Amino acid sequence: MSDLTLWSWVFVGLYIIGIVILTYIGARRTKTLEDFTTAPRSYGWVVISFATVAAWCSAAAFLGQPGMGYGTGFPALWYVMGYSFSALCWALSMFGIWKVGAKLGAKTPADFLGKRFNSDLVKAVTALIVILNIYYVAGQFVGIGWLFNVALKIPYLYGVIVAAAFTAIYIIIGGTHSDLLTDAAQGMSMAVAAILVLFVAFLFVTPGGVPAVNASIVAQDPQLGWDNIFSSGNAMFAAFPAISICFGLGFGAISPQMSKNFLAIKNKKDVYKVAIAGAVLMFLMSFMMLGGIGARAALGDQFVAQPDMALPTLLTQSLPAPLAALIAIAILAAIMSSADGLYLVIANAISVDLYKDIIAP
Repeated sequence: MSDLTLWSWVFVGLYIIGIVILTYIGARRTKTLEDFTTAPRSYGWVVISFATVAAWCSAAAFLGQPGMGYGTGFPALWYVMGYSFSALCWALSMFGIWKVGAKLGAKTPADFLGKRFNSDLVKAVTALIVILNIYYVAGQFVGIGWLFNVALKIPYLYGVIVAAAFTAIYIIIGGTHSDLLTDAAQGMSMAVAAILVLFVAFLFVTPGGVPAVNASIVAQDPQLGWDNIFSSGNAMFAAFPAISICFGLGFGAISPQMSKNFLAIKNKKDVYKVAIAGAVLMFLMSFMMLGGIGARAALGDQFVAQPDMALPTLLTQSLPAPLAALIAIAILAAIMSSADGLYLVIANAISVDLYKDIIAP
């Protein structure tokens, strides 16, 4: 067993222990249906901020986006510029969701819209749309299966099954309380990992610093450099599509697994603090894209066919095994923190919004 695999198992063990403890706390706090579905006005800005960012930043943030940076270079920063729009949409929507949701006694995002417009049809359509997120869940577990195979040497299928079952168990036991507490802890580990990636994989990956990173990737392909941010040869990052991505990420950030968290904010002052902290944390998450650009400078074009592998490879080569394993667990946290929230909103849409409130009221 390699040092990386050994340390990965150590951190996975600690991760599981932490999840079990937080699930127990969440279960103790879950007394009513509303506690399970929304945990109304239960948490301050620290928990909500980290939990919401963790729910939004999934496998895409820690694997796909560094891969995009590796393949596209500095023009890919258009994509993470969309993170600012995510924070803006949170700031514009969370106070209204928090205030009106409490007034209406909303149990779920679909229930919020149904009561807001006094329409079971609106609630039913919203619930059906939420259920379609099952495809998003599948994407998360693809990432988990790959991570378990690489870091823990567990066969892909077994990794998917174990992770899916474990996630379902702790959400069933503690509902929204477990979701928020575990996501907040996972969000903290993700923030630490993003800062490590900034320094290890971008600022200091190439002698000469950031200008040397740009020079290295330009030598490989001139279209990758920072001079081409507004004139990239990649049609995806031409001016209009790039701006469209920014707006798309903004609206995506108020998907049900994030917007439900706003119903759990404790008070008005915390709403404002969540808006500010969310923007800061989204800025930290953008460092993962820079890590992919740094990986291109350090590793060359050997991972063009599998760009998602570039940053993990660079980190395992550059860091001591304990730190590399810690970042691997942060990637696991990013995936799990999205999957558990999706589990919860899908389960609530089926059991509460459709069955309890409409089919068998």
